[in-house]
This record gives sequence, C-alpha cells and structure tokens, in this order.
Amino acid sequence: MLSRREMYYGVGFRPHTVQRVAIGASRDGRLAAIVHDGYQETSTYEEFIEALLNPTRFLHSCPNVYTRHSPCAHDLSTDDR
Repeated sequence: MLSRREMYYGVGFRPHTVQRVAIGASRDGRLAAIVHDGYQETSTYEEFIEALLNPTRFLHSCPNVYTRHSPCAHDLSTDDR
C-alpha cells in the first residue's frame, strides 16, 4: 500500500487549480448568470488541461454563462508540496 505522498511519485497527480465562481439569481430563485474562472498548473513540456469548467458549461440551465480557463506552465513533474 502506498502512502498518499508515495502515490503521487509513482502514479502522477491531479494538477493544482484555483477557481472563482460567481452566481446571480432572479428574485424567484432561478439562475440568471454564472461566471467561472479557472487557473490550472500544467507542465512546460506537455500541456495537460483538466476539464474543470465543462460541468459549468452544460450542467445548469442558465441563460448567461461565462467561463475562462487559464493554464499556467510550471517546471514540475511531481507534487513536491
């Protein structure tokens, strides 16, 4: 059995993300607007994009949806945090 830390070295890891979500609703409680910004680390030699904004784009019935995904390249291949 691998410890959580050991698992990242042999198997890989999920990239770190920072997300900001803003939601607006009408007086009757219906979604009126969603804004979802996502920043994600990726490597400098191979871009891996996590599908972190996909659910926001299609999961909710909302007339105004804005998403922005910003990958940030870093020189790292393991999770050394």
